[in-house]
Amino acid sequence: MDMQDPSNDARFALPTPHPRFPHPVPFRTAALPLDGSTLVGLDSEGVLVGWDARTAKLRYRTKVLGPNDPSPRLTCSPDGRFVAVSRRDHVPCLVRIFHLQKGEEARRFDRCFSPCFSPDGELLAGTDGPHLRRWALRSGAELPGLDESGEDLKWAAYSPQGDRLAASCAGSPAVSVWTLRDRGRILIPGTSGVASPPTSLVFSPDGKTLAVGGLWGIRFERLSGELDDRMRGHEEYANGPLRYTPDGRQMCALIQHRKLLCWDLYSGQWLHAWSAYPSAEGILEVSDAGDRVIWVDRDGLRIERIPRVLGEDLDRHAVVSVSFSAEGQVLTADNRGSVRYWDPATQKEVRSIQIPSHSIRSFGRNGRWAITGGGEEAVGIWDLLAAKELVSVSSAPLVTSIAVSPDGAMLALGHADGALSLWSLGERKERARLRLDLMSVTAVCWSADGTSMAWGDNLGVVVIAEGSSGREAVRFMPRGRGAILSLHFEPDGKVLIAENSAGACFAYEGTVEKEPIQIEKASSPRFRDGRVDRRWIASGFRQSWHRPAIFSGDGRYAITMLGGEAMIWEAPGAE
Repeated sequence: MDMQDPSNDARFALPTPHPRFPHPVPFRTAALPLDGSTLVGLDSEGVLVGWDARTAKLRYRTKVLGPNDPSPRLTCSPDGRFVAVSRRDHVPCLVRIFHLQKGEEARRFDRCFSPCFSPDGELLAGTDGPHLRRWALRSGAELPGLDESGEDLKWAAYSPQGDRLAASCAGSPAVSVWTLRDRGRILIPGTSGVASPPTSLVFSPDGKTLAVGGLWGIRFERLSGELDDRMRGHEEYANGPLRYTPDGRQMCALIQHRKLLCWDLYSGQWLHAWSAYPSAEGILEVSDAGDRVIWVDRDGLRIERIPRVLGEDLDRHAVVSVSFSAEGQVLTADNRGSVRYWDPATQKEVRSIQIPSHSIRSFGRNGRWAITGGGEEAVGIWDLLAAKELVSVSSAPLVTSIAVSPDGAMLALGHADGALSLWSLGERKERARLRLDLMSVTAVCWSADGTSMAWGDNLGVVVIAEGSSGREAVRFMPRGRGAILSLHFEPDGKVLIAENSAGACFAYEGTVEKEPIQIEKASSPRFRDGRVDRRWIASGFRQSWHRPAIFSGDGRYAITMLGGEAMIWEAPGAE
């Protein structure tokens, strides 16, 4: 990535982000332990800075290095007690151990590269040429050596259970794995799959698989049992830390600390690929739990949650619609009539409802209603709280798009012949049928206050009209090529955003005097009361291709769909 000024990059055309963890000196690296309690960073002047990650309260500032010392690496113990400061380059060196919560030095160990802690934080291991060395943190004593491989060793990793240690061989794809109970060693030659020298090692959460990253991708070595044939690596090179998510379903890789790649291990699908803020100071780090990315910016640090695909079952039903409830829970509807409720903070399922014999189309009335049917079926509205159908409307010809007005009084149906019908839900009666020489209607929406509505067709025509009757319609000819996929009004109701099937987005102001303008797909973050919500600026969410998004009332969370899967995003720095 070019080290250019952010104002020249379309993704970052908005004001620079305001870090939740500000610091007057640029950081060189940062880390977040498994429990996520303490955020620690090492700045360009060699000062180790620690915060309470939940409250952003500063805990300490400790001078540990000189400003001209080599680039540092921070490694946290899994129990959250210690952080090791070492060199990032491939040289065995002095490793200093500090108390993570207080910043006080605890131990020093000489000639160690790639330090890693045992799961209980009692031992530190690292390589030194042909030796894999181990020390006891409590006493500082070095433990007896393990069977030597005869080759120079580089990267080291402890298994989450503490029963295995792995170390890569320098200059070859081979990896040695020691079983600590009997101190036996096995050599994995790495002749299959990716055959480049390893640049990173990580054990799966169950300790049965070792992921080996290299310049040409990632390979998986099964240490017990058969390797799951659903496991999928990635051809993108992984020259940096690897992390499994806690459930073992997803993996992320840092590439030169400037790019984060995350994918689903069973499907091989890319989930996101984020780049650091485009400045000399901008880098990325990943939390030890693999669930947070740390944005190292000009003025400090931000933390953003790495979202996971909702639902851990492998045979997930395809998500067809998402929404937020009035209480702030996330709702997803699938193609088999299930409505699931999720806690956005934990991304865990709270409860579910089954709607019998109906295909769910979308949600309405702040997530209280499920809209069903469409096509040749009758359109129905299902009250999720009362668990009953409120109304059923049969309309011809084929229904291709559906929307309910914000006050719940009107139902708009787009038809295959280009007509739009407006129904009174209270009267269960069609009030108007609007024909404006359109092709099949592909999208329809209302503004938040219901005073305006819009619809579009499969040739790219967009219509903006008065919200209660559809009168005073302004018809815009296609911009670009492709059908209108989605429409939504900005919160102030003055601007309509339309996205077509070619991926182009246009902003309409609803008057014939003003030509619609094309905008960047990812350049419209959350706007509230006419102001930019700074929490989303330069976030991974803005860089992702997951659109469109629905935001929670307080702007803290967003939910997206992609390929029948849903994700919940959290604004970086949200308290």
